[in-house]
Amino acid sequence: MKLTAPVICPACEAGPLRVFCEMPDVPVFCNVLWDSEAKAKAAPRGDIVLGFCAGCGHVYNTAFDPRRVAYSPHYENSLHFSPHFQSYAEALAHRLVETYDVHEKDVIEIGCGKGEFLALLCRAGGNRGLGFDASFDPARLGPAPEGLEVIRDHYSRAHRDRLADLIVCRHVLEHIDEPLPFTNWVREAAGLRSGSAVYFEVPNVLFTLEDLGIWDLIYEHCSYFSPHSLARLFRRCGFSLARLYTAYGDQFLCVEARAEGPDLVATLPGPELAALSGLVDGFARHHAAKIAAWRSALAAWHSEGKRVALWGTGSKGVTFINVIPEARQLAAIIDLNPNKHGRHVPGTGHVVTSPTAHAAGSLDTVLVMNPVYEAEIRSQLRALGHQVDVRVV
Repeated sequence: MKLTAPVICPACEAGPLRVFCEMPDVPVFCNVLWDSEAKAKAAPRGDIVLGFCAGCGHVYNTAFDPRRVAYSPHYENSLHFSPHFQSYAEALAHRLVETYDVHEKDVIEIGCGKGEFLALLCRAGGNRGLGFDASFDPARLGPAPEGLEVIRDHYSRAHRDRLADLIVCRHVLEHIDEPLPFTNWVREAAGLRSGSAVYFEVPNVLFTLEDLGIWDLIYEHCSYFSPHSLARLFRRCGFSLARLYTAYGDQFLCVEARAEGPDLVATLPGPELAALSGLVDGFARHHAAKIAAWRSALAAWHSEGKRVALWGTGSKGVTFINVIPEARQLAAIIDLNPNKHGRHVPGTGHVVTSPTAHAAGSLDTVLVMNPVYEAEIRSQLRALGHQVDVRVV
């Protein structure tokens, strides 16, 4: 599979993207699990053909087809079952409320998922919350704070008349194939109420490139933002940046902005724009070797009779299982999220199990898909009586 025509960068609309990495035939949805092995193995697939924009530092899947991606209540990407993530989310909600004095005011969250973070923002400041998400399931939220409403739809320009003092958009922009008009809509909405603040959070492509995070590449994410491409996009849309920084072990890229006022961001995290081409080239050279190394390791463990489990069926875990053929022989797939238990991984059909489903001594090695959860998982394994070799993938 090769790119047949140049694709213009959707973030800056400048020159054509330079293709540097291809991952064919991956699941369209990593975050949709299935109720049977057969359905999971027949899950829709697509291609990833990554292109790099030297003009703004953006990375984009040139093979992405938005018509293949339809979100529903079956979409399951909540991280709030992790105590580590829940602590991060609570601290973030309180900081945003205090920094921007969002007390007894209006908050909008675009792509609110199951509504957990929007509820935190409402409780932290006694606020009224309005969420937008096509995958929202009201049964999952539980008792909601008074004044919280969710519209089961995608946010669009048609909704810009819904005013807010704080607009939040976390892990949504990377799913949108036309980020420029979308960000313009948000800028228009923020400008309708004086003093409104905006918070966006996306995966940080620098973490992926620098750490050879092959498992971060998924079809659902058509865009991969660098600090440079995110800053340029927001400034082009008329935002003034208040902060732009990394969080969550440098895996997240965060921007706080206003529709008016001075731009306060003089320097960006990470390397200069000119240095990104080198990171991209290094990723292109070494990603095949990393895959080969993990194939060899899993094959060796299997030949030795080792019982190897993988912990984490988010995007990283599902990608790993599908990209590494030897992962078909894993003894167990584990996740904390009870809504995933008993369901099957797209592409391979593995069944997802609870940590408590495995007796002490039944496993030899546990693969941790995200380094930020290593300490939490080690603690949970000890509490369950496991003495295992823990490896961060």
